[in-house]
Amino acid sequence: MNCTLEKLLQLGQIKLVVVVSVAGDHVKFGLPMASSATLILHGLEFMKEGYEYAGQFGMGLRQVRWALEYFRKCYVDKDRFYAQV
Repeated sequence: MNCTLEKLLQLGQIKLVVVVSVAGDHVKFGLPMASSATLILHGLEFMKEGYEYAGQFGMGLRQVRWALEYFRKCYVDKDRFYAQV
């Protein structure tokens, strides 16, 4: 049986497909990404005028959205979360 990623996706057997840049050094990306997203959101909330003045408010929102979509995909149902081990 040919079990390619595309075939498994078509069959609905895989629901989580996220590609991240891996440096090959076994770094756990989940917690650092959560911390980064939290710090960016904190800055966007409390220093909004500065981000807007620099023209970077939209970029900050896009960065946080990417991280939150990644974490949302890690929840495959209400009791199951996929994380790196």
